Amino acid sequence: MAGQTLCVVGLTADNVEDVLAVSPFPEQLQYMNPVAWYVARSAYQNVWQPVGLGVVALTVHADNERARGLYERYGFAATGEVIGDELVMVLGRT
Repeated sequence: MAGQTLCVVGLTADNVEDVLAVSPFPEQLQYMNPVAWYVARSAYQNVWQPVGLGVVALTVHADNERARGLYERYGFAATGEVIGDELVMVLGRT
């Protein structure tokens, strides 16, 4: 991943179709809702507010090895913190 930059952008009318085209594998739906659910909550319930971050963090179910491997390949590392039943991973932590 050397030389690549992570870019976080807000959801807009110009990119919402691209976002909605993202679909998890069926077996991943045990860990998350369909993308449209997150888009709707963001747009209509003001649940999330897009922000720019210096260190990107995410959570993942411990037994979701496929997702954990993907995040690790992109530079995320587990912090040891657990929120609910999910591990916290942070980008760029060594």
